[in-house]
Amino acid sequence: MNQDLIDKLKQNFKGEISIDPGTLEHFSRDSSIFEMMPQLVVFPKDINDLKALVKFVNENKKDNPHLSLTARAAGTCMSGGTLNNSIIVSLTEHINKLVELKVRDQEVIVEPGLFYRDFEKELDQHDLLLPPYTSSKRLNTVGGMVANNSGGEKSLGYGKTEKYVEKLKVILSDGEEYEIKKMTKDELVKRIECDDTLSKIYKKVFDILDKNRDLIAKHKPRVTKNSAGYTIWDVLSGEAGSRTNVNSSGDETYFDAPKLFVGSQGTLGIITEITFSLIKKKKHQGILMIFMQNYDNLPQIVNTVMKHKPDCFESFDHYTFELALKYVEGFGKILKLSKDEVIKAFHPEFARVEKNGIPELTLLVEYEDDDLHTIHENLNKLNAELSGFDNLETYMTHNADERAKYWAIRRESFGLLKSQVKGKYAAPFIDDIVVETDKLPEFFPKLYKLLNESKLMYTVAGHIGNGNFHIIPLMEMEDPEAAKKIYHMMDRVFDLVWEYHGSDSGEHNDGLVRAPYLMHQFGEGVYKIFKEIKDAFDPDDIFNPKKKVNVTKQYAEKFLIKDSTPLKGQITFTR
Repeated sequence: MNQDLIDKLKQNFKGEISIDPGTLEHFSRDSSIFEMMPQLVVFPKDINDLKALVKFVNENKKDNPHLSLTARAAGTCMSGGTLNNSIIVSLTEHINKLVELKVRDQEVIVEPGLFYRDFEKELDQHDLLLPPYTSSKRLNTVGGMVANNSGGEKSLGYGKTEKYVEKLKVILSDGEEYEIKKMTKDELVKRIECDDTLSKIYKKVFDILDKNRDLIAKHKPRVTKNSAGYTIWDVLSGEAGSRTNVNSSGDETYFDAPKLFVGSQGTLGIITEITFSLIKKKKHQGILMIFMQNYDNLPQIVNTVMKHKPDCFESFDHYTFELALKYVEGFGKILKLSKDEVIKAFHPEFARVEKNGIPELTLLVEYEDDDLHTIHENLNKLNAELSGFDNLETYMTHNADERAKYWAIRRESFGLLKSQVKGKYAAPFIDDIVVETDKLPEFFPKLYKLLNESKLMYTVAGHIGNGNFHIIPLMEMEDPEAAKKIYHMMDRVFDLVWEYHGSDSGEHNDGLVRAPYLMHQFGEGVYKIFKEIKDAFDPDDIFNPKKKVNVTKQYAEKFLIKDSTPLKGQITFTR
């Protein structure tokens, strides 16, 4: 970016500005398979800085069409959603406050750059919880959760992020901050009558959704989790017969505007404040581990578990289990154990493998309740019914340390691949597929046939209770054929997913990796609605362009990383 533009920005911007090569390199990557070098990284001090950024782009975009803004927090996005070759707006340094915690109302107001780990510590003091945390909860922020409509291990029992977002404050394309909230029909009518940017947007969006009610309903994903596209499915309710939501005050919600922003990956505006509803934490948890020698009777086993209504139902494959044992010392830091302690903690797993070999598939079933007796009762009932299957063994525990060990294996598989397997890159591109659980008997054999034909090493872990799986192949990104292999695999796997009316993204969203497939998944009519939503909020395409619409494989392929080595760039503040 030329110095004249930077000097213009400095006139109204108080935060740090960096064109340092190490800083630009750091922000050129996230947790995806892409690399995109920004021209500038800014660290806004406050909301006024964010407003100034939007107004700066508006004032200079005509002469500099490339100018745009991508809000970024922790950079854990696995779809390339936090990358931009213009201006990166980093929020974790200053826009990171817990504004207010309303314990009695079970509600909290936060800024998007707040790390979930810090947020969780505060909630723990009051036995409160925001359930849709991710496996990367040690690293991610609450803003990233909203941007991606994140889910995780508790989504089966508690739903995704969209369920917990009550209100937002957002800077829109005019550079002003607005409150985005759920509204009754009367409230929507009054809001549209106002003479400002948001009222004009609401009028356009209402007309788009209202005239396309039948098309939207027809193409609503059948699966329990979806982060693909804009979340248009339950924004408008009422006359068309779709369900009407009820907010905490008991009023009927006719227009659920926050849903448009949840999962939008920062493409509609910059979120400055989030109001979440919370739940009370349960006092006790207990798990049943199911170690399967093969995939025989998997659908019957899944159906048996689901019949007993667990709170969490997770899975990881034999590659993940093998990695955990191979790099067992890596869990010491995560579990805060010494070398001897972690070896002792994993001794039962080594003994199990010595006796029966590595389980082909491991299932983790968790119950939680304020009454420990109820947990024991649920676990015993399920365990008794599973005893009829001869290709598995089970292990029950409510011991906190043992539970932490098994959850670490489930949560840390991607991190293990990234940090421990040298010379190959853990490449998340077919990593977030979802199908209905009753389709798994047919779907699984076909999926594994495709994966094995690829000749790639991979791990499969996921939320089996939701039919949501994370498949992480290991790639040599230096290979000139890498791009061809990646898109060949995506084409084949996604075609299989859509054959079973699934979604190519349950949690990790579109970004550069899956946005090229949106039209195929939803059809031209719904894709046109997505484009109209983007245009209504952001007609000049200043917010995180090419992450939802107008993205082709050819465009995305240009930004595939070309090596398998970790990123070395570091943040340096300059002014």
